[in-house]
Amino acid sequence: MRDLIVHLNFWQQYKNARLQAAIDGTEAELPWPAEFESIDDEDEQVDAINTFAVEQAASQSGADAIGESHRLWNEQFAIIE
Repeated sequence: MRDLIVHLNFWQQYKNARLQAAIDGTEAELPWPAEFESIDDEDEQVDAINTFAVEQAASQSGADAIGESHRLWNEQFAIIE
């Protein structure tokens, strides 16, 4: 369950960055290594990104992941208000 929450948090964080960038008229920074962009097969690229996301949060507890999820949703609500 923790890995699923971490995975969703990663993509939520990226979505929030994209929303804010759209408001600011800029581009959001990619939260994964640039070399992933050179992976031609889309499924392989997404698998690499998802693996990266879970590895980045390897030391995060389930409780911390849930707290981060709440923070990210609150951040999104603040961005779109």
